[in-house]
Formats: sequence, C-alpha cells, structure tokens
Amino acid sequence: MRKILSLLLCLLSLASCNKDASQQTNKNYKVGDLYSVGGVMGIVYKVDNTGKSGMIISLHEPETLLAWSRELTTTNANSQTSGSLNMSTIISLSDWQTKYPAFAWCQSLDKNWYLPSIEELKELAQV
Repeated sequence: MRKILSLLLCLLSLASCNKDASQQTNKNYKVGDLYSVGGVMGIVYKVDNTGKSGMIISLHEPETLLAWSRELTTTNANSQTSGSLNMSTIISLSDWQTKYPAFAWCQSLDKNWYLPSIEELKELAQV
C-alpha cells in the first residue's frame, strides 16, 4: 500500500520551496490554502504556529502510474518520518532517474519536491 500511495503524492516544505528571497511572501497560511509562489503550486496540509512554515502537497499528478522502483535491491531510503531524507538517499544512487521513476517524476516538478514517508502519508490521511 505504501508504494501505491507514494506514486500519487509529492510533498514540499513551505520553508524550502522559495528559490530566492524575492519569491518569499509574508502571507500566513492555514491548512487547505492554495500555495502559489514562483511557479510552485500546491495545497497546504500542515503549518506551524507562525503560518509561515509547513508542508504542501502537489496539485500535479503523473499521466500514468509510476513505479516506486524498477529494482528489487534494497536502498537506505528507509526513513519512516522524512520523505525528504529518502529522496536525498535515492538521488545519490547511480542512474536513479531510470531506476526510481516516481522519485524522478517528483524531482521534475521542482528540485525540492519529494515522495512522502509513511508517517507523512499518515499525517495526510488525518487532514
């Protein structure tokens, strides 16, 4: 089930999605808000107490289902809590774009997008 759900979602931290200071906004966000800054678009699903930092889910979906992996080998992308850490682990592997198509698709949206970890998926299910 984890693999199927992760094929459909990409996450991005509000704090890291701005490419430079000129794209930052002073807007306070709440869960359910549309986030659109510098070509990055998504729906806010988590915010901190300030409303300026949190997480968004992409509005884009792949045209076809994508495999999490085309290999049967084990990677060290096993963080239960950090999809961002898992993404960093995957992109450090050779030929990762071919071997891990769902990761490559998320990365094609913007370099800061990543597939959610299992705990991030659980957070989304509670929203």
